[in-house]
Amino acid sequence: MMQQNIDQLLGHLFDKTTSLLQLIEQAESEPEEWASLLDEREKVIENVQSILATGYMFSPAQKQQLEQMQQMNLQIMPMMEQRKMHVQKKLEEIRQKKAATQFYNSGGATAYGAFFDRKN
Repeated sequence: MMQQNIDQLLGHLFDKTTSLLQLIEQAESEPEEWASLLDEREKVIENVQSILATGYMFSPAQKQQLEQMQQMNLQIMPMMEQRKMHVQKKLEEIRQKKAATQFYNSGGATAYGAFFDRKN
């Protein structure tokens, strides 16, 4: 019974991990989409951990499946970090453009709609 339950949980965890990897690989995917998969995956991990707390030992096949998931995790984490840095860079660019727009629209040389540059 417990063997079947852990096999189902690991299968579900494997599916969630694979889906997460595929989603993150899509350039147009958003972190909000990742969050729901990460939450679902975390719940499955908690269930597996509760079974392990009873003294359950993984079978060789289960260990192999966990190793495959670990390899996917090693791909997922750097990709998530890279996408996060890309989003942060875009946000910083937007902030800089907004600050420049506010500076030039708040008064100063262009407050009256004209700017005269003369050479002395």
